[in-house]
This record gives sequence, structure tokens and C-alpha cells, in this order.
Amino acid sequence: MNFAVSEIDFSTDANALRDLWMSLPKATGNYCPKKTDFSPVALRQHLKSIFMYERESEDVMRIRVAGTRIRDYLGMETTGANQLELAPPELRPQFKEFYDNLSRFPCIGIFERISVRKEGTEERIKTIHFPLLDNDGSATVFVGAFLSEHVPLEIDFLTGEIKNSAKEAKLTYINIGAGTPADEALQPKTA
Repeated sequence: MNFAVSEIDFSTDANALRDLWMSLPKATGNYCPKKTDFSPVALRQHLKSIFMYERESEDVMRIRVAGTRIRDYLGMETTGANQLELAPPELRPQFKEFYDNLSRFPCIGIFERISVRKEGTEERIKTIHFPLLDNDGSATVFVGAFLSEHVPLEIDFLTGEIKNSAKEAKLTYINIGAGTPADEALQPKTA
């Protein structure tokens, strides 16, 4: 995607997070702020949708903070859990790819998918992830916002299948100066 970070319009909570993230100092040569400069206090009225996680290893994305809206949606406490283990098994490779890319570039990421709830309703789940630098200057910490919204079922009347029940997630990366996976794919291959 080629647009300014300030143009992201995701939700009221996410927009407050975006504005705070953009206002934080960024050291020369870095595209994102440090974790130590981030304080959720300024987001007090938006914390219900805010989360923070840290990449401990390739297979562990440890949830440090999860707002009440997230806990209520999942029906469980998630603080301390590995985000990859909470993902539906069929989507874990996409989740892992997403987190790998966010750390590698760093960039802002949006993860979107359709989820079928236990009661049979469908919801569009969207999360936006903003990178923060750890003490070593690596993008291993992410703060983000969660949004879920009901979507009406779209049924194919010929087959009876639900059209909008996604098996895959839509991944969007927003360049903050360090590139994105799409930019890397455009680079010529060298021998």
C-alpha cells in the first residue's frame, strides 16, 4: 500500500493509537519509536481494544497486554499467552508469516479475516499492528488495536455454501520507510 500513515482510518481506538505512535520520537535512522517511549496512559479511554505483544522467538509471540474487548471476544484471558497458539490451526502459517514480516522490515500491518463465532454468527476481525523497537533496536514489540464487526452471511443459493467464510486472512503491509514484503518481491534477483 502506498499511502501516508496519517491516512489510516481504522477505528476510533486505532486512530488514537496511530496518532500516539506517530507523535513518539524516532531516533535518526529508525522508522519506528522505541518501546521505552511508549506509554498506554495516553490511551486510557481506548485501552479496551489495545494489545501489545513481543516476539520472543520465531514461534513465540507473547501477549503482554490485551484489552477487555479482546478478552471478551475470545472468552478468555490472553495476557501471557503465545499469540500463535491462539490462532486457528489452518491460519497459523499466515499468522507466522505476518509476524515475521512485521519484524523483518519493520512496517505497520493490518490483519483481516472472517471468523465464525460459536453461536454461528460471522464477524470481520481486523487488527492493526504498529512496531516498537526493543533495547537492541530490533522491531520485536508491537502495539495494536482490535476491531470486530458483525457481517451478514452471504450464502450461495446454488451450493448452500457460505461465501464470506474465509479460510485465509487478508494481510496488508504499510511502508513506514523500511519497505514491505511487496517491495522486496519487486527487487531483481541477483545470482
